Amino acid sequence: MIKFTITFIFLLLLPLSVFADSPLTSTPISNAYEDKEIVMKAKTEGTMNKEIADYLHEKTNPLDIKAAVINVLGWDFNGKKNAEIYCGIIFGKQIMESDISLLSAHDNFVIGYLKALDDYFYPYKAVPFLRGAQKELNDSYTVSIILALARAQNADFCSSWKYVNKVFRNKSLDKDLRSDAEKIIYDYMVLYKNDCK
Repeated sequence: MIKFTITFIFLLLLPLSVFADSPLTSTPISNAYEDKEIVMKAKTEGTMNKEIADYLHEKTNPLDIKAAVINVLGWDFNGKKNAEIYCGIIFGKQIMESDISLLSAHDNFVIGYLKALDDYFYPYKAVPFLRGAQKELNDSYTVSIILALARAQNADFCSSWKYVNKVFRNKSLDKDLRSDAEKIIYDYMVLYKNDCK
């Protein structure tokens, strides 16, 4: 009976511990964009649909708002399929890592961030897409910080801090992310700094 109780308590606490040490799921940057109609629609829907996909695919829409839309679509402990749905709506097929060079930087960013949140236990699947976006959008703070969060996800605490701090300190980047959103990321990630000796 005692063994069962301990196991049950551990299983109850597991999702909380994952959330507590998860750069991707503990940085709700969408909170800084609640004045944007598309962000609030995505929050209400909670999953990809054609309107959201079309917004994310449109190159003229700002990257930071796209990031907020993806962020508010969120994550689930059991995984989500927003990247799969997005690719089905926009491309009529699933997009593979071998397709990265054929995609626009915006689509690489969108697919990468969606993949990162869809399966945040395995963010390495998202990193190649985000790197593909950064190759063209190397001056974008938004792209750089989301890539840093994806890389930080499965790293040790000190390395996680170093990934994001490199972006925080890079003054040459175009600050295309609201300062309130940047603060949300910083306030969570600075907790990891203590593990760096």
